Amino acid sequence: ERPLSPGSLSLPGARQYGAGMHFSGTSILVTGAGSGIGLATARHLAEHGAGRLILVDRNTQALESIDLPCEVVRATGDVADPDFWTGLKLGELDH
Repeated sequence: ERPLSPGSLSLPGARQYGAGMHFSGTSILVTGAGSGIGLATARHLAEHGAGRLILVDRNTQALESIDLPCEVVRATGDVADPDFWTGLKLGELDH
């Protein structure tokens, strides 16, 4: 078998999410944004042009400590809880 390489994916839309993609002006929801992969994702998106990030995590302190170069909306809650989403005003989302 051949090892996978970034250009070898044949999934629909796979090319649009390549490493060089810029998220200029987009509005994106990131869960688990308080730490780890979620925080790294939020930083990457902000550095690549995201206009607005909606950061979701269960840890309020972690969310409040995040400083990014774009508009940030912070929401504390458990994404598995349907009641969390009921009163949340997200506005328009691109991703």
